[in-house]
Amino acid sequence: MRDLYAKLRLIFLPFLLLLLTFPWLYAILLVALGYELRWAESTINGWMLWLPLVPGTLLVLLTLRPRLNLLRPQRRGDSSMFLGMMACASLVLPSISATDFIASRRGKLTALDSITQLPHRPPTDFYTVRDFYLGKRQAAFYPETQATGKNSQRLDVTLYASYPLFATAADTLEGRPVAWLGASISEVIDNRISHAQREGAQQQFMERAHRVLQQQRPEQFAYLQRVRNAGDAQPFRAAVAASPWGIIGTAVSVVLLPVNEPFAARGAAAWRLLWLSTAGAAALFLFLLLFPRLSTHRVADFLAGRPRPDYLRDWLAWATTRLHAR
Repeated sequence: MRDLYAKLRLIFLPFLLLLLTFPWLYAILLVALGYELRWAESTINGWMLWLPLVPGTLLVLLTLRPRLNLLRPQRRGDSSMFLGMMACASLVLPSISATDFIASRRGKLTALDSITQLPHRPPTDFYTVRDFYLGKRQAAFYPETQATGKNSQRLDVTLYASYPLFATAADTLEGRPVAWLGASISEVIDNRISHAQREGAQQQFMERAHRVLQQQRPEQFAYLQRVRNAGDAQPFRAAVAASPWGIIGTAVSVVLLPVNEPFAARGAAAWRLLWLSTAGAAALFLFLLLFPRLSTHRVADFLAGRPRPDYLRDWLAWATTRLHAR
């Protein structure tokens, strides 16, 4: 019991403090830089998975690694190293969720009387539009497939639809769309089946997705969300390139996504994911911490303030050895 109390006080509580504070500090800084430098409109989402690992790993090495070194070495492996890697990985999903939550809550809602006002207003994240015409018959589609999972076992198939937005129905004959309304449908196909079966499954999905998209009413929404990130907008803009308007202006086409929940509820999914991932990471770390025991003399040296070896140097040496071994 005394060993468990010491592990909670010396290791788990500092980890919990890091888990609760780092995602918020990271998210606030990233969102602030993203808005000021317009990173959010280029490639910031593509790096979202890796960006938290760099500062998170440094903080774990500087603050938590000396405490993890208090654990007694085990024959089957270095439990302190494994827990350190676990601590680094546990910061990623909460950081991403916190960033999404803050970005969505910070975004401004602009009310437009007509969709024609969109190009003449400063760009914001969210819009309400009173008068517009959705060219549903002029919708353009773009299919995309991507192999995922271990050994590419799954095939993610998505059909993207871009609906042109006009001021009036008469503009569909001579005018150009002011913006595009995006929608998509996805399905996962077993990538281990034969090529003929896979092609047949993709064809069936595309036919079914076309019917579903045609039956949907995308013009019914609570508000619209502007797609700032170029990577997220690319499939919709690829559909625009296949439309009757061709590739003219495709690279700068404004893509809007319909949202059917109240504006006050924005970010709710990111908020839930943030706390679920935080609670899951804390519970898993605590569970793994129950098994290794503390080293009595290491704890005594740590509490007495006696210096220990350079943990950062040891970790870098270990990582370099593993890389060379591969």
